[in-house]
Amino acid sequence: MTSEYQQRLQRIRSEYPKAYERWCAADDARLVQEFDHGASIEELARLLQRQPSAIESRLAKARPHNGLAQVRAKVEQAQELSRLTGLKRASAQAPLMAGDISTPLASSENSTILEIRLAFRWEPVLCGDNDQYQFPQPITGFMRGRYRSPAIYRWSVYEEGNADPCLTYIGSAKELCPDRLARYLDPGSSECDRRLNKELHKCRQKGLAVRLEALDLCMMDVAGSLWTSKSLRHATIRLFVEQLLISYYRQGGSRLLNLSARSCLERKGND
Repeated sequence: MTSEYQQRLQRIRSEYPKAYERWCAADDARLVQEFDHGASIEELARLLQRQPSAIESRLAKARPHNGLAQVRAKVEQAQELSRLTGLKRASAQAPLMAGDISTPLASSENSTILEIRLAFRWEPVLCGDNDQYQFPQPITGFMRGRYRSPAIYRWSVYEEGNADPCLTYIGSAKELCPDRLARYLDPGSSECDRRLNKELHKCRQKGLAVRLEALDLCMMDVAGSLWTSKSLRHATIRLFVEQLLISYYRQGGSRLLNLSARSCLERKGND
């Protein structure tokens, strides 16, 4: 019996090295912090090297009144989001993410290895409690209150009956609403804004739906340094994540309205 138990424990710890170990205060603090920042159960299990069931149980103890219910609600929400968007699972180890980028860089003997892991999903921008914004609707008071913050966003063009966008534009802004959105609706003298305004109007004239979505950065691990959506207040991080996503979607075969990387960088002073 002891031998069977040891073998089972060894198998579990090969995947979750800290399984059945005592929890320390630092791990408890990190658990709650990452959960509040939107990390999934599977992501927390990888970060803390413990089984998903142990993560759920510990969160329930940390939040005795609604912890477990809240955890399961977030899991169900992520699953539903993945189903609705139609995005493929990018990693079997992170099945609840709507998007997952992992980019280990090859190296020679004297070079530095930089690994980047990005887990994210796109959330619809709402113009009311349950109404998704569509171009070129006017900006509402609800939007001014909810989206007055730094963001990475995308314009997504959808054909009727298709859950995947047929055309996309990815951008970043110091303030999504009203500042950045207002300049798409009334572009003024900006060549970039005028170009995109014209393209989006063309799509609407063809009967296509044009929706605005904001990035929910669940977790970004850059060589052990963790970033979340709150990190997007830093302009350099916004630009880095924006360009990484543009490259990711472009290499995946998506049709993008974005110009070249040089053009993107040249317009950043206005965003």
